[in-house]
Amino acid sequence: MGGLIQVENLKKYFPVKKGFLKRIVGYVKAIDGVSFIVNKGETLGLVGESGCGKTTLGRTVDRLLVPTEGRIYFDGREITHIQGKKLKETRKDIQIVFQNPKASIDPRMTIADVIGESLKEHSLVKDEKELKERVLELIREVGLEEEHLSRFRHAFSGGQLQRITIARTLAMGPKVIVLDEPTSALDVSVQAKILKLLKKLQKEHNLTYLFISHDLAVISVISDRIAVIYLGKIVELTDTKRIFNSPMHPYTWALLSSNPGLIPKHKPKRIILKGEIPSPINPPSGCRFHPRCPFAKDICKKGEPPPFTEVKKGHFVRCYFPYLAQKEWAPFLKEKLTH
Repeated sequence: MGGLIQVENLKKYFPVKKGFLKRIVGYVKAIDGVSFIVNKGETLGLVGESGCGKTTLGRTVDRLLVPTEGRIYFDGREITHIQGKKLKETRKDIQIVFQNPKASIDPRMTIADVIGESLKEHSLVKDEKELKERVLELIREVGLEEEHLSRFRHAFSGGQLQRITIARTLAMGPKVIVLDEPTSALDVSVQAKILKLLKKLQKEHNLTYLFISHDLAVISVISDRIAVIYLGKIVELTDTKRIFNSPMHPYTWALLSSNPGLIPKHKPKRIILKGEIPSPINPPSGCRFHPRCPFAKDICKKGEPPPFTEVKKGHFVRCYFPYLAQKEWAPFLKEKLTH
């Protein structure tokens, strides 16, 4: 079994209830049959529009959510349905950093207590002296100083608060960190500093990241491979260079064209997708992307959903006609589709 994290046909459905008796009338299929591997020491980026299911996927892998179906393996052992002490132990190894650091820090606690709380909860230090030493080590590791430890949440900027949540995460000694839009609420200059910090910590601690973002520009900086998600399914997965040099799925092309900063010397033609993302309660038959795809044919609309196929070594695409988008759209992007 390969990879530090291995996900097989993972599904997460949320019931839709209506009426006085709250009867279940359907399900939101937030994640619907996702498989991937994250290798030790790498960063896998998850990218897609809002509502595509990427945050749900991250929280299910972290076991904050219980999967509906499928399997999750960590370091060779299945963690899909573990509970109690086993889940608590696994949570030390797989940590999560949320989008809004302010919401995850108790305003009544000093930063020393915020970072030290999990160290005490999991008995990772033997006494108060060791606790203080470890907390000081952690705060300095993320670029803050001892003087910050006695302050409260309101005294910090968004970037500083995210550094604090990263320090709290490191306290557990994790092997995997799920990063759920960790820079989206920050200014661009602060984003760059946080990304630089994350790359530094990854190298020093041999960390493995699952990095979630809607922003391809951010994803491109930190990811070794990228998985593009649409309506609960991964539609393309390959290494970062290939996503930018030779994308295949039409949805990936559309995401690239909506980020003109990725192609600085040119202003590529904007690929405008028709319609809106269909409801995850009642997704389209066949290929889920076909209502918005300019290349859709009968098989895409009425046939079985396209399989997740390895069209080139290490390049997986969920599309019946993956080369059509390249043929049609490559001319106005190929001059500067470099990463």
